[in-house]
Amino acid sequence: MRSLHGRLIAMVGTSVMILFAISGIAVCWLIEASLWTEFDSGLRDRLQSLSQLVEQDHNGLIFEWHEGSGVATPIDIENEVLSVWKDGQVIHRFPNQVAALDQFSDRQQGIVSVQLSSAKPGRAALLTFQPRVEPEDIEDSGRMDIPSAIVTMAFARPTVAIDTVVRRLRTLLAAVGCVGLFATLAATWGAVNLGLRPLDEAATKIASISSESLTERIDDGGGQPRELRPLVRTINQLLTRLQSTLERERAFSADVAHELRTPLAGLRAKLDVSLSRPRSVSEHEQTIRQCLAITLQTATVVESLLATTHAKQRMATATPNDLRQILTEIVANYSRTVTQRNLNMHWDIPEGTIIPGHTETINILFRNLIDNAVAYADTGGTIRIAVQRECESHVLMIAISNPVAVLPVSDNSKVFERFWRADRSRNATGKHSGLGLSLCKRLVESLGGTIEAFYEDQQFMIQLAFITRPKDGLQ
Repeated sequence: MRSLHGRLIAMVGTSVMILFAISGIAVCWLIEASLWTEFDSGLRDRLQSLSQLVEQDHNGLIFEWHEGSGVATPIDIENEVLSVWKDGQVIHRFPNQVAALDQFSDRQQGIVSVQLSSAKPGRAALLTFQPRVEPEDIEDSGRMDIPSAIVTMAFARPTVAIDTVVRRLRTLLAAVGCVGLFATLAATWGAVNLGLRPLDEAATKIASISSESLTERIDDGGGQPRELRPLVRTINQLLTRLQSTLERERAFSADVAHELRTPLAGLRAKLDVSLSRPRSVSEHEQTIRQCLAITLQTATVVESLLATTHAKQRMATATPNDLRQILTEIVANYSRTVTQRNLNMHWDIPEGTIIPGHTETINILFRNLIDNAVAYADTGGTIRIAVQRECESHVLMIAISNPVAVLPVSDNSKVFERFWRADRSRNATGKHSGLGLSLCKRLVESLGGTIEAFYEDQQFMIQLAFITRPKDGLQ
């Protein structure tokens, strides 16, 4: 059952049905037990009274209800049966026209179920006793030792009336249980509807929120049930994240359009000028080279965008990488630029420093960091690379710093935003699209590390931190 409403009603209905069944059976059993106890108690009392009317003298047993001495008829002739046994033989039955009850030789007293001669079910009380002996009977006989006799008496009544009462009781309890069950289910249906109304209202509110109304929030205050508030708060947090993501993507789209518009406009202008009048082969060749440079600039932007998009998808198996060797190869590729800008490179990287991760990812990461430091360091400055290892906490700290006289940003975290540039005057070079540090942030996060930016005393520093383990190969 997929409906929460239906599940609640089904569970409550099942619970109530089980409760009603158990309660009904218990009540019925208690009432029936009480009825049968009263019935059996009446049998025993009546049998005890009848046993007092049995007397013994020297001639045998005397049943006083036969003497005509004013003793009332001992039983209801139409409904009750009395039998007396002595020495395994029926010596008396009453009424005389009915068959004697079966002898219960293995029992001396108690209550047993019997089948009366009228084919009606009944219950009988049994009592084994010694008849009383009157003092005058001893005097008349002249004997002091009248032989004692042991007799068994059974007194039975039909159970038709009480069986009828029990059947009516069961029917009544079943009817009351069904009515109570349906009434409870109806009340439960209404209560569940009322209880789930806040959930339905919240669902309606959520359904009404679109991409154009992500600023709206669901009320998670006192008007909501306590159980629903965590869900509402979670949905509101999700809406906040969606709103932030949507705004970020909209800003990203605008930035992409702006970044691509500039090289495309330059490319169009070059082609328009080239076609404005007849030109020589050398002039066309020059125009083509300029267009190629602009195309390469655009390609750089597109590749950087793809790299930032897929940075978190790099899930290749981590391998140990020699950090000093990687940085040596990367710095060698920038030797010409370092010489032209009169920069100095100084690093403090211990031999055998290992950084775990996907080799390509680590190469892209440090190539972008070195490229950023070489491009934006003040001419004649020193680029420093320092590595610090904390063996106890297994943390590898890497810091890359370069001198910058003026950094036009008050918040250091902005340097990781896409398309942010420290120096807008260098846009025309076509080498920096403002995506390098944004890509680095994504790459570091994909490696399970952290990256921070600091600017102090005209020094811009990027600091990386990776948590490693001995099995990662950190020496």
